[in-house]
Amino acid sequence: RAIGDVHDNGWKWLSPLAWQQETRPFATDARWWPLLLPAVTSTVLIVIAIAESSRRDLGSGVLNTRAGPERAAPHRRSMIGLAVGTHRAAIAGWAAGAVGVAVVFGALSEAVADAVASNPAFATLDGGADAYLALSLLLLVLMASGCAIQGLSKLRGAELDGSLEPTLARPISRHGWLGAHLAVVAVGFSAVTLISALALGITVGDLGASGNQTPALLGSALAYLPGIAVSAAVGVALFGWLPRLQALAWILVGYCAFIGFVGPSLDVDEWVLRISPLYSVGFVPADDPSAGGIAALGVIAVAVAAVGFIGFRRRDIPSH
Repeated sequence: RAIGDVHDNGWKWLSPLAWQQETRPFATDARWWPLLLPAVTSTVLIVIAIAESSRRDLGSGVLNTRAGPERAAPHRRSMIGLAVGTHRAAIAGWAAGAVGVAVVFGALSEAVADAVASNPAFATLDGGADAYLALSLLLLVLMASGCAIQGLSKLRGAELDGSLEPTLARPISRHGWLGAHLAVVAVGFSAVTLISALALGITVGDLGASGNQTPALLGSALAYLPGIAVSAAVGVALFGWLPRLQALAWILVGYCAFIGFVGPSLDVDEWVLRISPLYSVGFVPADDPSAGGIAALGVIAVAVAAVGFIGFRRRDIPSH
């Protein structure tokens, strides 16, 4: 829809949100027929759903799941291999979504740069096109943070569904199990961040006088990794000490989004802003990253994760 609105082409019609917009209720040429699109589409989908639900097995899907192999592949028999198998689908999904968002925002960057250059009102805005890239990258970083928190939530799922107890009954330490999953999640959110930043840079290309933005975006993505690691460490700490409250880690991600997009415009003390780990990195690449802030975030992430490991070693399993 965004690409269609900016370039005034037919892409907007692929978005259901645009169907209501195209009724133009406050224009002189208001029209009713776009409302037929959601009505017809919803009716067709409901009919298909009813028809398919009548022929599938209860508790199963329309497509039957295939039986798994009798024996695990050699690469799945290690703790790291098991962790990779647990998280790879979710990481791939987040990466695909982040790349899609990056491509869309990158495709709009030239139009934004032209608007900033041609409109005197935009010229007074702090950052201009660079601020647009910084906000785009921030959105991708928030998606990577979501990837981290969702991945760590699977640890609690393994505890509740009973699969963790037989796993730890083998000659595997608690720290080894938790460390393997945390390592895979860390690689996952790093990959989501860097791949999406690369996609944004390639799509943006040469942005006016600023030149190729890919190196700056990749460097900024690297600078954000310790901030994402802090959010992940909070998820580990909650899992270690208060597993029933692990979902509270999403609050930190939401707070990062709130501060990232509207925090600088608020009349609040600096410490309120710095509760967000991403704020301490800086508004990159529009501004230079804060080396001190990045270093501090790295130390905090390691310390908070270590607290989580200690709690996981001390508590009962399962903990309901």
